[in-house]
Amino acid sequence: MTISANQTVGELARNVPGSARIFEDFGIDYCCGGGRALRDACEENGLPIEGVLDSLRSLGKEGATPETDWNQESLTALIRHIVGTHHETVRREVPRLEKLIVKMCAAHGSKRPEYLEVQSLISRLAEELMSHLKKEEAVLFPYIEGLESAVGSRTPLPHACFGTVRNPIAMMIREHDDAGGVLESIQGLLKDRTGCPTTQEFFRTLDDFEADLHQHIHLENNILFPRAVELEAATPPIK
Repeated sequence: MTISANQTVGELARNVPGSARIFEDFGIDYCCGGGRALRDACEENGLPIEGVLDSLRSLGKEGATPETDWNQESLTALIRHIVGTHHETVRREVPRLEKLIVKMCAAHGSKRPEYLEVQSLISRLAEELMSHLKKEEAVLFPYIEGLESAVGSRTPLPHACFGTVRNPIAMMIREHDDAGGVLESIQGLLKDRTGCPTTQEFFRTLDDFEADLHQHIHLENNILFPRAVELEAATPPIK
């Protein structure tokens, strides 16, 4: 596809396999902030637009490592990837972050009061994300899988207690925005990255977790959710 500075970051992340990694490297928000034009995102971040465009255009050239194009895979396959990879990362890494920040507060909290604020925010993030995963796995994802199956077999669509799929999707997107905001607040408190080995391990774990969450939210906001809305809207009821 043609790649230009006027396309939105979300559109590029959705349609150009591997672009999310490029955006991560440049520090461009491609999940919750995916509605901005690439030109505007680069300007806001003080980035050279041509350098970002060159990196994006290099994807897919000979020698580049191909990535899965989730626009071409089934919604069910995408959901299973999200749950098996990104939901499992949340369940594994958030408790680890909680344990590390507890140790940091016990050892350094008297001199680094910002750690106490971070501990509170990590606890909030844990509670909100665990609830979020349960809602997706118990309600939204089974409906999307059932929708795709019904369309493929030309059988009646699954019952939806929420009306249209747009309703739970809107809620999930708001919760994604909330999680992104909490992480931004945490990072804003951690300007000083000096410290003991436990502190350094916390920083590494936090950064890796944030990068994975960006990819997680991108796959849902920019690919899974729009495709599910489109599929539902284009499917007439079977009589």
